[in-house]
Amino acid sequence: LLAGTGDSVIFNSWSASPVGTYQVRCTTALANDLVSINNELSDSVIVSDADVGVTGIVFPTGVRDSTATMIPRVDVYNFGSLPATFDVVLRISGLTNYVDTQNVFNLPPGIGLEVTFDPWTVGPRGFYTVQCTTALTFDINPANDTASDTFRIIVHDVSATAILAPRGVVPFNSSIAPSAVVRNLGTEPETLDVSLVILTATPYTSTVTETLSPGAIDTITFAPNWLANTLG
Repeated sequence: LLAGTGDSVIFNSWSASPVGTYQVRCTTALANDLVSINNELSDSVIVSDADVGVTGIVFPTGVRDSTATMIPRVDVYNFGSLPATFDVVLRISGLTNYVDTQNVFNLPPGIGLEVTFDPWTVGPRGFYTVQCTTALTFDINPANDTASDTFRIIVHDVSATAILAPRGVVPFNSSIAPSAVVRNLGTEPETLDVSLVILTATPYTSTVTETLSPGAIDTITFAPNWLANTLG
């Protein structure tokens, strides 16, 4: 080395094992070195196989009804050789967003755990992405730290929107074909029973099975006809 200059020295490769904390010491050896106080430098290195990851998103996935209780759950696993304490972060992205963090304490090596998050207020109908990430200090394998999935919020909702007949004033002893309007307000095709009841002295009841596409409106005609033979 020239006076007043420095250089980097590369040594033979070291196999970092076993797991533990090690002291690292570097020394210089120069004949007739007059200042020995700066001949040695020490530091430390941690050899770690710390590795936790998300092995699966348990809930929510797939198709979920808008009335379902949404308590997100995921599976995590300790792939390392020492107990691990770490945060687990779950995010739901879509028409509304959600984020929650739970802490896993001292998970033993080779052990899995289901982590439960705070309830999610169900968002509007549509598609969502759920993503979960582990956050462990010195994690050596970030490839397994994150898992994601998608799910869809659906709505089952049908409605009777109008009674067309009988209504108002009808002639005595007239024969009337009862009818009503129904609508599918949800996101899914529905097959449903539609019933109409007229509360006379002898009640009239009729039921029709109907299939409605999402958003569809239909007029249902009931049978048999109703005979208006009771005043009132």
